[in-house]
Amino acid sequence: MRDYLGISEIGLCQRRVVYQHDASLEPVIPPEAQRRMDLGHLIETQRRRELRSQGTRVYRPQMEVAFGQARGHIDGFLKGPAGPVLFECKSTSTPSLQKWRRQGLPRSITWQIQGYLEGLSDVLGIKVETCQLDVIDRTSAELHSWTYTVDPAIQQAARERASNLASALTTGALPEPEYEEGSSECRFCPYLATCRPEAVYPEEKGS
Repeated sequence: MRDYLGISEIGLCQRRVVYQHDASLEPVIPPEAQRRMDLGHLIETQRRRELRSQGTRVYRPQMEVAFGQARGHIDGFLKGPAGPVLFECKSTSTPSLQKWRRQGLPRSITWQIQGYLEGLSDVLGIKVETCQLDVIDRTSAELHSWTYTVDPAIQQAARERASNLASALTTGALPEPEYEEGSSECRFCPYLATCRPEAVYPEEKGS
């Protein structure tokens, strides 16, 4: 359990974030979900190796940056022709990737990128305007790369959100769930049983 608010948590359901910081609660993470997380770390490491073999070095992986009242660890940064470029690597399923391409990135990733851009700028002492996001399809192993730039409006919204979350963590206030019961965000939340005791985990359906 983190002892600080993570930048990657800012865009998650606020109730889930409060649960994640409650030491008395034990998250329920199905083995399949844990394997996906472990696979994501392996894919990220492999992607850095690929870039290095192509002559592109990823600098300072896991460097800590701050964004308002939140902190996080970036995947690294690249040296671009116009200056440093934030590097982030994700892996996801084919259906999720198709959804991202149609509807855009999930809020949690968008806000994470914007927080990291500001935090990296503060650490390096130079404005970092661009992020290279590499996404690997876990089914086909295909690589998809996107470029994102600084968005002041999103950064401000994320900063205000981080402040609200920090306040909730300090006071112990429990925010309302942000997603409808039955949504993917709710069904796959590791605190589903705490938030909605009557709910059934996806792996349990039909048993």
